[in-house]
Order: sequence, then structure tokens, then C-alpha cells
Amino acid sequence: RPWKIDCLDEAVLQLSARGKFKKAIVFADNAGSDLICGILVFVRELLKAGTTVVVAANEKPAINDITADELVALFTKLGKGAPRVRDQ
Repeated sequence: RPWKIDCLDEAVLQLSARGKFKKAIVFADNAGSDLICGILVFVRELLKAGTTVVVAANEKPAINDITADELVALFTKLGKGAPRVRDQ
């Protein structure tokens, strides 16, 4: 990683520590690969660490954004058989 300031390892350690965070709110902005390969992976890791996660999105899209309704539909499909993923 060629970053001048690199604290990724420390961030991963802190975020994966079981019980470290009670609740997290994650804003899902872009649809597509950003959501699937970025946000959902991040949310999954937080859930594995015992964190309650709220995923938020805009009501209306701007260019390539995912909307709250699309997010609910996606989680409904993903949630089949996964009780930790649900619409509230």
C-alpha cells in the first residue's frame, strides 16, 4: 500500500474486535460493485464482530446511487435464510 499515512491495519484490528462497537450506521451511496464489494463486505465484518448495523441510503438517486427502496429489496432477497439481515 503506497499511502503516505497508512493506519488500515489498526482500523481493521479495531473494527474486528468483538464487542468493541455496539452500533454502526453505514451510508450506502453508490450502487453496483461499490455496494456489493465494499459496503456489504464492511457491514458483514461489523456484524461478525457483534455490532448492530443500520444501513442508510437516499430516498432518490443521483446518477448511480442506490435508493432506500432498492436497498430494502436487496436485503429482502439476501435475508432469506439469514435472520440477521432484515428490514426495520
